[in-house]
Amino acid sequence: MDVQGLRVRVIVFSLLAGLVALFGLEQAYRYSRVDQPLARFLAERRDVADFRVREVGGRVMLKLRLGRVDNLRETYLALEEGTRSILGARPFQLEIEDNRDQRLVEDYYRLHYTIQEGLSTGRFTEMADALRARAAELGLDEAQVYVDVDRLYVQLRRGDRYLYEVIPRGGAAPAVSAVPGGGGRP
Repeated sequence: MDVQGLRVRVIVFSLLAGLVALFGLEQAYRYSRVDQPLARFLAERRDVADFRVREVGGRVMLKLRLGRVDNLRETYLALEEGTRSILGARPFQLEIEDNRDQRLVEDYYRLHYTIQEGLSTGRFTEMADALRARAAELGLDEAQVYVDVDRLYVQLRRGDRYLYEVIPRGGAAPAVSAVPGGGGRP
């Protein structure tokens, strides 16, 4: 079909072919410059046992199953910085999965008041001391708490089970709680 001497089918086909080519190039670029480097970075980390990456509403969601770590804060910050260096300005969120069981969740709830009191008052030394004392009463093998400007990091361990919580402080961006299979707070 010709309209004023122009072949409409050829023009439409050319436009569609151009769009498909642009989309394909964008996907190839993303795969080679973002997806592969991110997968490589996470696969090389000894503290990451498994990971899943998906995009939700323009935000990259990384679900990371961590093995046992010595310092949750250092591990989280290293994962955050490495991810940021790969994704650049793209928004992302880390979701940490751990190896908790119901007993550890109950212990966390028992310690939760101490943690929230420390967050509210800013008396982190007192909170850490009270947390360790209460954790010993509960029979936990490990109870660590780390604080930085943005977050509070809690790690509890009993035997081969461990629980990690990353709690935002004040105006920090919300962190997704560590829950087996994901899905929010315990």
